[in-house]
Amino acid sequence: MGTKKIFTLKRQRSHKLEAVKVTQRGITRWKIKGLYISGKRTRKFFVTHQEALEFIATENAKSRNLGERARNIPGHLHEDALRANDILEEYGVTIEEAAKFSSARHRYFSPSGTLPALHTSASGIPVA
Repeated sequence: MGTKKIFTLKRQRSHKLEAVKVTQRGITRWKIKGLYISGKRTRKFFVTHQEALEFIATENAKSRNLGERARNIPGHLHEDALRANDILEEYGVTIEEAAKFSSARHRYFSPSGTLPALHTSASGIPVA
């Protein structure tokens, strides 16, 4: 009696963006096929073919210019970045600089360790 070998293969879907005409309940829209955000297949619909093609062109430009990681940034992070930039603009500070400052501040005010080690890390002067 032989044993059966079972192989499972992950379905390989195309990640190439395409505009596909979809009609549901008499309404015709254009769906973007091949769109993945954070590794998950996502559907995006447009009223006109031209809008769908413009979206595809924009996404392809993002991929070329910034890479796949930038293409998959969730929309809420884009909005957060815009709001943060508006706040920081009057001070001439970038979002990255503000994040580094905030991180250092949190690290400083919520320390863990021995008192001499904390003094050394805060002042740069070792305690004898």
